Amino acid sequence: MREYGERAGRELQEQILPFWLRHSPDAEFGGFFTGLDREGRVYDSRKYVWLNGRQVWTLAKLGYEEEARRGLEFLERHAVAPDGRVWFSLTREGAPVYMQRKPYSAVFVALAYSAFPEKRAAAMELFGRICDWIANPEKLGRSAAPSQLADIYVMALLGRELHLHDIEKACVEGARQHLRDGVLMEFAGLADSPESRLFCPGSSFEIAWLLLQCDRKATWLIEVIDRTLEYWDEERGGFDYFVDLEGRPLLPLEAPMRLWWVHVEALVAVAHAYRWTGDEKYAQWYARIDDYCTRVFRDPEFGEWFGYADREGRVTHTLKGNNYKGCFHLPRGLGMIATLLTSPGPADRTMK
Repeated sequence: MREYGERAGRELQEQILPFWLRHSPDAEFGGFFTGLDREGRVYDSRKYVWLNGRQVWTLAKLGYEEEARRGLEFLERHAVAPDGRVWFSLTREGAPVYMQRKPYSAVFVALAYSAFPEKRAAAMELFGRICDWIANPEKLGRSAAPSQLADIYVMALLGRELHLHDIEKACVEGARQHLRDGVLMEFAGLADSPESRLFCPGSSFEIAWLLLQCDRKATWLIEVIDRTLEYWDEERGGFDYFVDLEGRPLLPLEAPMRLWWVHVEALVAVAHAYRWTGDEKYAQWYARIDDYCTRVFRDPEFGEWFGYADREGRVTHTLKGNNYKGCFHLPRGLGMIATLLTSPGPADRTMK
């Protein structure tokens, strides 16, 4: 597995980060473009706040502090509305465009703050608002909802970055109510409906490895990774974006598609499971998923990965970034894989 870790590090430094550092920063107005075509040309000049926050955090964590700070300055100037909510999108210059009724733009601004020790107070203040919005969704114009796996994820993510151990442990316990047939479901507590049966393999993988980092004793999460791997398409390869746990009709039309981030998170989860257990079956799984990513997502000509393919593995969108795909899952994943698979010992329980 060491060779995969070394390759992940090279790919990160030679193919992925150069793409974003070359094409994404806006030297004139600040912030980052994410609407980039295959070659990195800007086709959408809007600034998506949650992706800018993710990119600030990613660059800071990977050692590009100067570039990250420039992105943070743009967010500090423009991201927060007068009422304390956080915009979803802005014009290139930073004027408001759109406000979602969700807390997730705020989550990733707080994540950006968390990468800088002197911004901890700002991160904690915003985290408090996020907790309030999740507990009282009507404050964002939303109706009361059952437990959502996405909320557990963002709370755990910020809890880990801000070293809030009580939050981390609460998220591990909260995830248990989303367990069904060994995987983590998107919603808990719903009456029988397509939403109550909705399962996203990518979310199950990502939240399992994140919560393992939050609580080293939660070994049941290794079993979640194992059960999620069972949804691999043996005929065509890859994981569907969404699955109905009972094999019944799904409402999302994109359900059978193959998405880059689902497969990145599968690789990260398998790398964690390998480091945790030392079981060679995870080396075999890693090789299988990595080979699929090479065939479907990796772009040897212009760098970065394609984001979207159909069930047969044919690329459907040649863009490299949009309002949901940015500099986060892939560089974060490759950086973690490089660390996990090149550090001494296959069964290290430190889970750094």
